[in-house]
Amino acid sequence: MATLNPAAYYRLDHILGSVTPAKLADLIILSDLREARPDLVIVDGRVVARNNQALFTNTDPIPDMVLDTIHINPHFFEPSAFHVVPRAGQTSAWVQAMEMYDGYFKRAFHVNLPVSSSRPGEVLADTDKDVLKVVVIDRHHSTKNRGIGFVRGFGLQRGAIACTTNCENQNLVVVGTSDAEIASAVRAISSLGGGLAAVCAGEVLGTVKLDVAGCMSSAPWETVRDESMALDEKVRSVLGSTMRFPYLIASFVGLAAVPDLGLTEMGLVAGGGSELMDVVLDVENGGGSQHSGEDGVPGRHARMKVCCRCPSHAHDVHHFMDTATALK
Repeated sequence: MATLNPAAYYRLDHILGSVTPAKLADLIILSDLREARPDLVIVDGRVVARNNQALFTNTDPIPDMVLDTIHINPHFFEPSAFHVVPRAGQTSAWVQAMEMYDGYFKRAFHVNLPVSSSRPGEVLADTDKDVLKVVVIDRHHSTKNRGIGFVRGFGLQRGAIACTTNCENQNLVVVGTSDAEIASAVRAISSLGGGLAAVCAGEVLGTVKLDVAGCMSSAPWETVRDESMALDEKVRSVLGSTMRFPYLIASFVGLAAVPDLGLTEMGLVAGGGSELMDVVLDVENGGGSQHSGEDGVPGRHARMKVCCRCPSHAHDVHHFMDTATALK
């Protein structure tokens, strides 16, 4: 029924959906239903794989239009591009942030973060609270468009990770412990030509090259699998991440259509809507409760700006929303 019903729904059951004479033979043969490991794969009546070995060669050419797609403005090669400025006179700052874990992501919360004394005017990540800086950068048009926020759940104690697979627009997303590490990760991705990267103390720990539109690879799948697993392990063992699949989770940062929050190249978006939120909140002290974590929620309203995500039609309309409503 799992194959027959979809075929009938799409009115393709005259050629697909069941093991019937004269219908196309698209079959997977299993010896154990609990493991679901195919012993034999048949497509259009032709055996294409047997015992985990492909019996075909993919000769499809890769179009030039999906190659060389990483166009990052050199502005983002420098740490100064990622400063988050606090409000005047703040020695610490309440910020709007999101939580992301394996299988659980984008939950909104407020947290109080330190403001640098050696470099006044910069809100810092706090590894003790597992609150890191997260950045989404336009990597298609070499503009200076970028969104900056804060995220909890990755567990990085040092360094930064970056990837060019990012819903919805496949922009560059970077999660890092400092502006310098974030800039280092951006440079690594630019040199790589798209894919996944991890850096620490300015050195590249490892990469996975995704040369096809920055999302896929022309290398054998076995190579991509091994490189991806090795990179995940380095992020855990060297950078201290607590996630099983940090790059997979990072790729959902920009999914603005899903609550609670999304970070796009235009800024932080209230999930499911079209409004940009200020990252630094207009408060001095926190209070009350929040969705999760040990910090309080600021009791005043968060300033928001209406946005259509179009750089040439940026709005400057201020809209005040009750914090409790904003975090529903």
